[in-house]
Amino acid sequence: MSSRIEHAVQMLASWRVSLAQRSFFYGLSLDKKSGIFDTSKFIADPWAGEPSVGRGILDGSFDVDIQAIFAEKRWDGAIYAASFVWMRDLQALGGHSCRKFARNSISEFINGYRKTKRFWLAPVWNCRAAGERVVNWIFSYSFFASGASDKFQKEVLSSMCEHFSHLRKCYRAEPQPYNRLVALKAILFCLSVMKTFQQRQVNRVIAQIYRLAQSCIKDGMFETRSPVDTFHAFRSLLEVRFVAKANGAELPDGFAALLSKMAANIRLLRLGNGELSAHSGSFTPASSPFVPSRHMIDTALSIVDIKDHVASVPDFERLSTKKAVALINIIPRSVRSSFNELSEPGINIFDFEASFRSDKLINRSDISVIFDGLRIKLPKSPQITCQRKLRNSSPFFEGEVHFINKAFEFAMRREIELATDRIQINCTDFVFLSRKFEAVFRFVLGKSVELQKINQHSIQLSNADEKYVFTILSGGVSNVRLSSLDDRLYPTIEVSAISEGCEAIQFDWSIESLMQ
Repeated sequence: MSSRIEHAVQMLASWRVSLAQRSFFYGLSLDKKSGIFDTSKFIADPWAGEPSVGRGILDGSFDVDIQAIFAEKRWDGAIYAASFVWMRDLQALGGHSCRKFARNSISEFINGYRKTKRFWLAPVWNCRAAGERVVNWIFSYSFFASGASDKFQKEVLSSMCEHFSHLRKCYRAEPQPYNRLVALKAILFCLSVMKTFQQRQVNRVIAQIYRLAQSCIKDGMFETRSPVDTFHAFRSLLEVRFVAKANGAELPDGFAALLSKMAANIRLLRLGNGELSAHSGSFTPASSPFVPSRHMIDTALSIVDIKDHVASVPDFERLSTKKAVALINIIPRSVRSSFNELSEPGINIFDFEASFRSDKLINRSDISVIFDGLRIKLPKSPQITCQRKLRNSSPFFEGEVHFINKAFEFAMRREIELATDRIQINCTDFVFLSRKFEAVFRFVLGKSVELQKINQHSIQLSNADEKYVFTILSGGVSNVRLSSLDDRLYPTIEVSAISEGCEAIQFDWSIESLMQ
C-alpha cells in the first residue's frame, strides 16, 4: 500500500511541475541571487581527470560545442557538453588555454540558455544534466574562476542559484531514480556551500538521498543491474559522503555498509584492463565519455573498506586466470548497450565480455536466432540453468536455456573455458530449433582491434603490439561474414549457420594470443 501511495504522490508532483513549467513565468520564478554562496567552502574535485582528453577537447578531437546545444534539436553529445564533466580533464591538463576554454564555455552556456525561450524544458536541463553541471562547477570553481573578473564569477554564482532553484522545484517529479539522486546531490552541494549554513536542511537532504538509495540499490547493485550504472550511483554516494564529512554532518546508519557492498560488487565486475563490464546495458552508452575511467574506479575503491563484505552479484559469472578475465551475463536484460548500431538483443543470455592481459578484446559475444524473418526473444520465464566449475584445472562455465511454445521448441547451450597454461578462450555454442532457422554468432571487438589475414576458418587480430587468432574449430558453419562498417564503429565478426529444421547447430571456436 505504501508503494501505491508513494507512486500516487509522485504522479501528483509530476503533474504539478509539468503544469508549472508550461508557463512562461516559471523561468522568472527561478532565484538568481549570486551572494548566497561562500566560494571558500567549495569542494575540490576528488576525481583525477585525463590529460589526453583535455588535450583532445582543445584540439577538437572531443566534441564539446556549447553553441551546438542551442542550435540543434537533437545532438548525442549535448548532455556530455552541458554537464561540464569534462572540466576535470582540462584541469588535469592545466594551463592558461584550458582555463580560458572553460571560462568561455561557461559564459556561452549561461548566455545561450538565458536567450532561449522556456530553456528549462530542454534535455540539458533535466535533473541529471543540471545536477551534474552544478556539482562539476563547484568541483572546478577554483580552476576556472582563478583570476577571472568579478562580473564572470557573479554570473556563474547567479546561474548556480538558478539551477538550485530549478532542481528544488522539479526533483520530486523526476521518475528516474538516478536522475533524482543526482538532483538531490546537487541540492546538497548548494546547501553546504551557502554563507548561512543550513544544517537542518543538509541533514534532511542526506536522509532523503539514503532512502532513495535504499529503494533503488539492492544487494549492492543499482536497479538496472548494470555495473556502469551501479558505479555512477556509487560515485554519487561517495560525493555525498565527501560533503557530509566536510560539514561535520552525520550519515545515516547503514550508509557505510551500503557503500562497502557496492564496492565489493564493482571490484568483482572489473575486467583485466580495469574497466567495468558494459555489455549488460545501462543508461550510459558504452561509447559515452561518461563511462568511468580506470583511474576514477581505482580512486573510488581505494577509499572504501570492503574487508567485511563479499561480492554478491547473481546476474553475472566471472571466470578468471592470471592473464584473462571473462564476465558472463546470466540473466536476460531489458536494456542493452549498443555496438555498431546493432541494438538487437539476440537471445539476450550468456553473452559475455573478455580481456587478455590489459586488452579488452571482446566487448560482446552473443547469439541471434532467426526464423521466418523473425528474431527469437526469450519469454518472461525461460528455463535457465548454469554452473561454474573447474575442468582440467581450468575455469569453466556451462549455461543452458530451454523453452517450448505453440510454434516451436528452442534450446541453447554455451560452454566457456579459460585456459590456465596459455592465454586462450575456448567456447562451444549449441543451438536447436524445431523449425528451419539461421543462427548468427557475433563477436564485437575492441575499437582498436584490426582484422588481418582472414582465412576460411581463422582470422588474425591485431591490437597495438598484441596479436591474436580467432579460429573456427568445427564444421557445420555455412559462411563467415565480417563487419567493420566505419572507422568509428567497433570491428565485428559474424559467423552464420543455417539449419533445415530439427537439426542442432554446434559451433566450436577459440581466441588465442599469439604472443604467449
